[in-house]
Amino acid sequence: MEIARTRLTCPECGQELSRAGDDAPWCAACEWNLFGPASRLATRWDRALFTEFLRQRPTKPPRTPLGVALVIVSVLLGLVPFGLLGWGAWLLATGSWLVGSLLLVLAFLLRPRLGRLPGKNYRLRREQAPTLFGLIDRVAAAAGTPVPEIVTISSEYNASTYRAGFRRTTGLDIGTFLFATLSPQQRVALLAHELGHQVNGDPARLLLVQPALTTFGTLANMFGAYENIREVVFGGKSMVPLRFLMFVIGQVFLVVQVALSVLAFRDHQRAEYLADGVAVDVAGSAATASLMDRLALGSQIIRLLAYRANTKGPADWPALVADFHAARQEQIGAYRQLTLRESTLWDSHPPSGLRARIVEAWPQQAPAFVLSEQESARIDGELARWYRLAHQRLLD
Repeated sequence: MEIARTRLTCPECGQELSRAGDDAPWCAACEWNLFGPASRLATRWDRALFTEFLRQRPTKPPRTPLGVALVIVSVLLGLVPFGLLGWGAWLLATGSWLVGSLLLVLAFLLRPRLGRLPGKNYRLRREQAPTLFGLIDRVAAAAGTPVPEIVTISSEYNASTYRAGFRRTTGLDIGTFLFATLSPQQRVALLAHELGHQVNGDPARLLLVQPALTTFGTLANMFGAYENIREVVFGGKSMVPLRFLMFVIGQVFLVVQVALSVLAFRDHQRAEYLADGVAVDVAGSAATASLMDRLALGSQIIRLLAYRANTKGPADWPALVADFHAARQEQIGAYRQLTLRESTLWDSHPPSGLRARIVEAWPQQAPAFVLSEQESARIDGELARWYRLAHQRLLD
């Protein structure tokens, strides 16, 4: 999506307006008409957090009233399945089979979710990619974080860390579309940011708060909140009153779930800035800021790779994307602004445009170590099979 100048001028400051595709034009100078009604409140919150951390870079995990409230709500909700289990067992013992059985089923549906570990087909073993695992070890040592217990590969323009299973196994997922297109030092920044989530106190990743983030969503689904209202009203005449009542109750549960998610995502965004700080310490300020810009250009980069899939393979992606990024460097400020236009209350990450700006505003740091081109090329060789699968996905 190209950003073009228009012949229109800003009614606020008189500067020429910019336009991206068919979107509404806006003023890159004073940001007139940049935000729509849906993104205005979200952007206000994003800017408040940006201003808070612009004055002083976060150095310790955030502890806020919102996080405390989520823990309290989760503890109360976490007791519900155990209460239903005991109640249902008591009713079964006293002969109330039907109600007791329903309570036991409800207790099972509302049980805490530990998450499932990815299948072995998606996991990467150390002997398959010794250079990559060596890089992860170096990043973890520099960041002061544990080394993830498993590493998985996916065909995504993304990366993530997670905990799953009864043992709370830590995992790192590397998206090939993102990782394959990054420069060596941007790869260090990406891994440092993701491993930084293990020490940034993100409340949304704690098992203790999972009930608050899942219980009402499960109830909303059980009561048909995601059904089409037309099907509810005109589906089956004999069931219309009951289905409509369940639908309304489900909507109430859904509203509560959305509200709790919004609260959790606010604190999650705080944790994202802390992880960005870890990336700065390990990979350096320049690499981290350029990584944020690659995220801001992500949708266009994916379209570029898809458009050139017949002629450009994974070996060509780094140079192709680097040239694409360089050609838009003069307009990168406008692309950063566009990430604010897309902001919503349900975003778990701050706009990447703000993240790039705040990294540049913090005291500039040199990298703790530099990944060489030779090491990066060896990693590409180790991941060649996964790159081919990602390329095939584009061709298909």
